[in-house]
Amino acid sequence: GRMPAKEAELACLSEAVPEGCLLSCFQELVKVKISRTPYKEVTLTLHLLPTYPETPLIAEFASSSLPDALLAKFKEAVEKEARNQTGYPQLVKAVQLVHRLVCGNLLISCWDEIRQAKTLLGGGLGTLKLSESTGSIGLFVTSAGHTVEVTLRVPDAYPAEPVTAEVQRSTFPGDVTTSFMLRLAEQTNRLAQGFAGEASAACKPATGAQPVSGVVGGQHGEGGWLGERAKELSKLKVKKAADEVFVDLSSRGIHELKSDREFLHQFANVRGSHEQRKDRRRLVHVQNKQDAEAAAARLAPNLSSGREPLRSVLAAIRFVAEEWVLRMSREPCQICERLVFPPLATGVTEGAECSTAGCEGGGGGGGAYRKTDPIRTLCGHWYHFGCLDPHMTAPPFDMKCAACGEPIEHTHWTKAGKRALLEKRWAFEEARRREVGDVGDFLGF
Repeated sequence: GRMPAKEAELACLSEAVPEGCLLSCFQELVKVKISRTPYKEVTLTLHLLPTYPETPLIAEFASSSLPDALLAKFKEAVEKEARNQTGYPQLVKAVQLVHRLVCGNLLISCWDEIRQAKTLLGGGLGTLKLSESTGSIGLFVTSAGHTVEVTLRVPDAYPAEPVTAEVQRSTFPGDVTTSFMLRLAEQTNRLAQGFAGEASAACKPATGAQPVSGVVGGQHGEGGWLGERAKELSKLKVKKAADEVFVDLSSRGIHELKSDREFLHQFANVRGSHEQRKDRRRLVHVQNKQDAEAAAARLAPNLSSGREPLRSVLAAIRFVAEEWVLRMSREPCQICERLVFPPLATGVTEGAECSTAGCEGGGGGGGAYRKTDPIRTLCGHWYHFGCLDPHMTAPPFDMKCAACGEPIEHTHWTKAGKRALLEKRWAFEEARRREVGDVGDFLGF
């Protein structure tokens, strides 16, 4: 006879879920492990009441990597779908839904970071635009008329792989933008290698992701009435050639032969689709294994540090918002104390004049800088070029930072050979000035 509905549903689920992912499969409880990476992994437990499917199933989630608040949302979504399917099979749809949530959303591994980032950007500082399918985060930050727009891309293996950033628009000068983007890349790479903050336990090696493949609707297989009838007909096909076969040529016999022929054709199609599904599952398993091996090779430099990878999405957003846009829009020159990047909303442009004495020109340093161009020294503080240049091109050809007291270092003045050239140029100009003074005295000018 035909298999009971619940047993048929459990058999269909067992066939669809890859080997090793179905942890338990009973009439009262089903437990499935759904994993994309070690950092995107959940264990789904479905409780079936005696009155199932007239009573919706109850879902329970557990995960060592995803936050409880996200698992609560998963539970809500699964049980809502089960309520919509009351009276109908619910197991397959529940597993399919969780598979899409875990394996189709590239941002779940940084879900709580995104929540914190939205709080950080509150009050008009910036906005986020999320794309879960592509794993991209559009970050827009503005302060005092200065605007930076960056696209962050979260890789599938995050946080073992660092988040990457690409600037889309910036009102800051090109060299300043490049400097901050390089610093951002260095920071995210170090976090992925586990080198920021306190050392934690050794990071887990990347394992092969075994996502639950798409579940195919059940058809009557070889164990049902179709299989029994097929076995009887198969016996007729495998008789030896020497056996005598009686053929009924009456109208009734011919009608039965036609029915049997159509039945064999139908069975061949069902069996073929079953074998094709098995082949597809084998290919998916092989592809997942190959993807896991490629990911392991790609992550080897990070895993070799022996540290647990640290997450970098919130750190990247905080760096762009606070360290870059917010701080630079308020950063003063350490000499004239005027803003290094004047507010653009007031109509003051990047080339605004500085009123500080000595900020009158390029000085002896020369080069392509304008006097109002911002200069960041090695200690991390900012100056106008025109404010700093006179101090760096006159004896003793050095200066201590007004903010931290460290000697000011910048490649424009302190790179190898440059200081000797400045000293020689200053000595030449002083000698020429004395010569002109001596001639003036001799002629009585």
